[in-house]
Amino acid sequence: MADSPHSNGFLVRCVGRRRIRDGSLSTSVTVVKALLTPWLVVDLLRARKARESWAECLFQLYSMGSPPPSLPSLVSANPGCCRFVCISDTHQCHDRLPPLPAGDVLVHCGDFTNFGSRDEVRKFALWMASQPHGLKLVVPGNHDMILDESYYDAYWGDWSAQQESHSEAVAEFTSRGIQLLVDKSIEVHGLHVYGSPWVTRYASWKTAFNKESEAMGEHWQSVPDGVDVLLTHMPPLGVGDRDQDGRRTGCPHLAQRVKEIGPRLHVFGHIHTDYGAVTAEGTTYVNPASVSDGYRVGGRSAIVVDVLR
Repeated sequence: MADSPHSNGFLVRCVGRRRIRDGSLSTSVTVVKALLTPWLVVDLLRARKARESWAECLFQLYSMGSPPPSLPSLVSANPGCCRFVCISDTHQCHDRLPPLPAGDVLVHCGDFTNFGSRDEVRKFALWMASQPHGLKLVVPGNHDMILDESYYDAYWGDWSAQQESHSEAVAEFTSRGIQLLVDKSIEVHGLHVYGSPWVTRYASWKTAFNKESEAMGEHWQSVPDGVDVLLTHMPPLGVGDRDQDGRRTGCPHLAQRVKEIGPRLHVFGHIHTDYGAVTAEGTTYVNPASVSDGYRVGGRSAIVVDVLR
């Protein structure tokens, strides 16, 4: 039987081929901790310490309740604005999202699949194409295995019993008029938009679009000057990058490059436990992660941002 040249080992292959979602694993861990109450209490207290309220803590960790009241309105009455509707990290839960607001551009910043299969890509692309927005932009994430051609050619056996076609997966988007941005620029209503899917390798195993920390510095320097809207899967260090315990997990090299080029809007995902938006030094940062670590949508709606053309 044919197999991929490389593998992350038995456990990763078991999870991948048996289609055990990260969200299911996260939920199982939470249930075990609930049975061992002191363990769960310690986790919750640590998470609460990093956030402003218990309500925010429960929303960020479990998608319970409403988004933080500190989430600013980023909508303008100026008719010269281009309206971006931002989502990310749907993990095949796209059909459970609240109805998407109207806008000029629908943006998804990666992890629309769980195992990076062509079937998952097709289901998401069909849903994305059915949305009424005039333009759709997609940046893949580390779960979207089949879209990272070199990684998939090496590790497909961890995620599937048979190798599928990278080019056919890409065509699921392009044939439906969806722009797939992999280190690519596009002009949108007079705005320079650039998308890049890479994330810092965060585990002993490898997933799609991973680079070592040292390589990320060189990579982000390739983002061109003059970008108005930056779309990445990776968050920058210090903004929208808190994990469950409140630790900052973003990329310092990306944060530095964002400061250098000063985009008006930077949208990203990857971290499910820091949904929200903030504006600092002329850049609006948005993490619109659509699910919690347990893959619950709850009250996580798309975040809408108007950018002046």
